[in-house]
Amino acid sequence: RKLTVNQVDAIQVQAKIVEAAKDTEDHGKASRDLLELMLRSGVAEFETFTTDDFGDLPIDELSKLSNAIMKHSGFGK
Repeated sequence: RKLTVNQVDAIQVQAKIVEAAKDTEDHGKASRDLLELMLRSGVAEFETFTTDDFGDLPIDELSKLSNAIMKHSGFGK
């Protein structure tokens, strides 16, 4: 599903947190939080997923899906 304006705003805030955490020990968690936010926002079936639920899925497939969500919503390449 396409992202709402509020969802895009929340993703942008989290993306800034990821950027600020670059080269720190918090970068990995911030990046994972961003990925989970994007997936929960863009895929109805993921709305109730926990961090542990996402941890059981292949990271490369989640990354591809998050890229597809952004593309579908008019962002990304």
